Amino acid sequence: MIQAILVDDEKRAVDNLKSLLNRHCSEVTVCGTANSIEEAEPLIREIVPDVIFLDIEMPGGNGFDLLERIRDLKVNVVFVTAFDSFAIQAFQSNAINYILKPIDSKLLKSSVEHLKKFIGVDNTNLKVALTSLDNVRKVARIKVPTMNGFEFLPIADILYIQSNGSYSQVILKGGKKVMLSKNIGKVEDDLDSDSFFRVHREYLVNVKEIHRYIKGKGGQIILKNGQALPVAVRRKNKLMELLLH
Repeated sequence: MIQAILVDDEKRAVDNLKSLLNRHCSEVTVCGTANSIEEAEPLIREIVPDVIFLDIEMPGGNGFDLLERIRDLKVNVVFVTAFDSFAIQAFQSNAINYILKPIDSKLLKSSVEHLKKFIGVDNTNLKVALTSLDNVRKVARIKVPTMNGFEFLPIADILYIQSNGSYSQVILKGGKKVMLSKNIGKVEDDLDSDSFFRVHREYLVNVKEIHRYIKGKGGQIILKNGQALPVAVRRKNKLMELLLH
């Protein structure tokens, strides 16, 4: 038997997955459920299941945060996700096991069959999952906390990000501005370094939106919307390498 723990912030989603596993995957025994990473970590450490069926986006911390906490354990993970096709490409590139919401019973059965190769062996898929999470974090969009949860901003819509102390302000095409509760260094870590470049301590720029460069001690970049931003002297050479590559 395959021991499983289900982690999803929506109780209805947990109940639905549990029901589908009972009906279509008799070899899987659900030995615990959790609705947050705070609930999930002690439960996983107590049981050390064969597999965790893990939702990615949850209030108060996501599935990736949980994986970082339990990286010392020998467990497998199956992502249960409503992510779009961009993030799915990141999963596929690492052959990671995932199920799309709403869950299709045939795909669930296929996922369990794929999982069996990792059961009872030392080589779990957790390491691969941890590699995948970096790709997913840096693909297509960023998460913005709101009063009622969070929303996603498409990366392609971002012109640049400006430091605002311990916060960051995202400037979008069309002039809309969105405040992030992260400093610019943390935002930079979350974004693909080939797509976003820190031209100055205050500015992180979408490289695709750079229209031209004006020479100077550090110089300036002009974005496609006409916005001029300074380039720090110590960042000039790296910017040139990136633009001329």
